[in-house]
Amino acid sequence: MSLEATHLRFSFAIKNDLGVFDLEKYVAGVIYPDSRYLSGIDRHLTHSLDYFVGRKNLTDFEKGWFTHIIGDKIFGEVIEDKFADWVLFEEVGSRWPIVTAIKIIQDLEDFRSFNIQGVLDYLDYYEIHFHEDERKVIGYSEVIKNMYKSKDKITVEDGLLMSERLGMNRKEIALLRKKVVELYEDEKLIEIINDNFADGMDLYQEKYKQLIKNYAQ
Repeated sequence: MSLEATHLRFSFAIKNDLGVFDLEKYVAGVIYPDSRYLSGIDRHLTHSLDYFVGRKNLTDFEKGWFTHIIGDKIFGEVIEDKFADWVLFEEVGSRWPIVTAIKIIQDLEDFRSFNIQGVLDYLDYYEIHFHEDERKVIGYSEVIKNMYKSKDKITVEDGLLMSERLGMNRKEIALLRKKVVELYEDEKLIEIINDNFADGMDLYQEKYKQLIKNYAQ
């Protein structure tokens, strides 16, 4: 997944294409899919477009949810395309540290580039769609607020702490921290990662904008 500053920045960049009216429900929908990390429900339920097949007149919550799935697809493609030498070098099961490290670094840039403080209070709203434990869904919103709220900046350590709170074990955190350090040794590479959002928006315009508009009707 992309981290939530990236998801929120992307969702606000395209909200007019979806005809969003209720920002509180929209924002809550944006982060809803990743509540699965605490609720434990199958990723396919919250991250598959199957839920939206044949649907029209989406609610604003569902529009936010939809942008999350599209955002994951877009930024996943961006990472695989731009960082193929890093990502494809690893065995499929061993790619997550490099991919997650790139996502953390991009999230830091997206936090700097988007007024996330203006939308975090919308996370007091939530919906349940798969009979999840309500407390877990609320708990996920609290993790996100703790990550971003009332901060002038966030750090890699903030991203690692959030990963730990969402279930990553100590060994995985150590691998992830090591990979982030490796990336930061190359200043040019960091600049390239910081351009991920712009590259993702270009891909959105080329490939996904019409799909989004089809669900805005």
